[in-house]
Amino acid sequence: MDVRATVAYARAIHVEECPDIGPGCASEPQPEPYWHDVSTVVSEIPVEVTYGVLPWLAAELRVPLRIVGVWPRYSTFDGVELPLSFDEHHRRETLFGPGDPWVTARIGASFSGIVANARFGVSLPLGETEPDPYALGRLGLPHQHIQFGSGTVMPVIGGSVQRAWSRVEAGLSAFAVFSFADNSRGYRSPSRGLVSTRLTVPFLHRKLRPFVALDFNVEATERWHGRLGDEGRTDRADILAGGGVAWQFEPRWSVDAAFRMRVVRLSEATTLDYPGFLQVGGTFMLDTPSLFVSNEPASSSNW
Repeated sequence: MDVRATVAYARAIHVEECPDIGPGCASEPQPEPYWHDVSTVVSEIPVEVTYGVLPWLAAELRVPLRIVGVWPRYSTFDGVELPLSFDEHHRRETLFGPGDPWVTARIGASFSGIVANARFGVSLPLGETEPDPYALGRLGLPHQHIQFGSGTVMPVIGGSVQRAWSRVEAGLSAFAVFSFADNSRGYRSPSRGLVSTRLTVPFLHRKLRPFVALDFNVEATERWHGRLGDEGRTDRADILAGGGVAWQFEPRWSVDAAFRMRVVRLSEATTLDYPGFLQVGGTFMLDTPSLFVSNEPASSSNW
């Protein structure tokens, strides 16, 4: 069983103007545009359970719990702060709930010192979804942009390759979640993917494991009723670099901590601006087949 927590701070600044301001846009003169400055702290705690069916086959269940804190600030172009009650787009609030769980199978093989795994399964639509926030915003009604779930079944695929030498270990892992359909509210969750490389130099009989990592994180644009939202493209493509350390303090227990920061932003679309994310976790192994004892980091969960 694997339990970890990921914490990321993000900030979005954009101009709010007609027609998204709401019914006031029908008046003359129209409301003046103003700034939205929204800070968000996203925490996710995924619980992953792996059960070895055969030496080469394992069944997995991943259930994420999410906590999202939102702190908006509104101001004129001259820097005059507007009251929080001025706008229905964002509210100062803390949200909590489960995301969509994953049910996957993992196949493993080992040859010539190389350990390889392949994962495939589905994401189940159990997380809470919200109605079209842009349509509600144009009506001047309160709405919610944060979606805890997708509302549809989505395929999940992934895999990893690892090689250990006497003094160093190297690994490459990747996974993706694909979105092909709108949910009942007209929302199509963005497809997401991650490719991660990791270099580990173990000490103390491989119980203490500092590492460095380089990730490529990509997310497609969300859509509503087959169209982009009023804010336009929201896709994301980033390269992150960082490192951390894992410690196996008992034969069946290990803990780890890692930090990754964004070093390259490859998309200029409207999206959250974040410096990186912090991840801490722990793993308990009970009769786990050796092919599935991975030295790779758990999948990045800061989507």
